[in-house]
Amino acid sequence: MLNYVAVLLAALASFAFGAAWYGALAKAWLAARGDADGPQAMARLGPIPIPYLIAFLAELVMAWMLAGILLHLARGGLVPGPRNGLTRRPSCGSGLSPPRSWSTTPSKAPRRR
Repeated sequence: MLNYVAVLLAALASFAFGAAWYGALAKAWLAARGDADGPQAMARLGPIPIPYLIAFLAELVMAWMLAGILLHLARGGLVPGPRNGLTRRPSCGSGLSPPRSWSTTPSKAPRRR
């Protein structure tokens, strides 16, 4: 069972780490860019929540996917995944599935003569 609290905490920790990282490097980045008026320009814009919401949602999706991968690895290890991927028929219309005529199950449709 996937632990959704852990997924949420992982996303929050990732968001906090990113905020600390980019907060610490913001002044150096603006100085390297040659933007002397950078902090004042950022203050004039005010808080823009959309990029932060998108970043948090992306980190939430990444934490959820990583938790799902780790859960599947804990259940079966590394061997069943590739084995199932190579031996089972691919789905979702990927174009990689063999034609229906290669199927080992007999067709229920009447044969033409």
